[in-house]
Amino acid sequence: MFRWLEDAGNRAVTSTVTMTEVLVGPYKTDDEVRADALFGLLSQYPHLEWIPPNLEIAEGAARLRGRHGLRTVDALQAATAIHSGATCLIGNDATFRRVAGIDILLLDDYL
Repeated sequence: MFRWLEDAGNRAVTSTVTMTEVLVGPYKTDDEVRADALFGLLSQYPHLEWIPPNLEIAEGAARLRGRHGLRTVDALQAATAIHSGATCLIGNDATFRRVAGIDILLLDDYL
């Protein structure tokens, strides 16, 4: 996946909402094996911190949703990144580019 995360000096954060988004596809197709594999991989990935929504993140997400028209799930992910001091958000939705104050890395730009 992201090899730089495997180095002890590096750290990444994501919202627990991300896990919900990742698992939807396998559950839609009743692929429990894939869902379990993804959950296992992501939940144990080195130096990846899972941050649950809290009131500050919820308020930030509402602000981003109101200002930039993001979907709730995207607003929660962006607000989590901003709240945790991240300098970059990795995703695959161009609507993230509407959010100021954080660099957006779109996976499609690199595939």
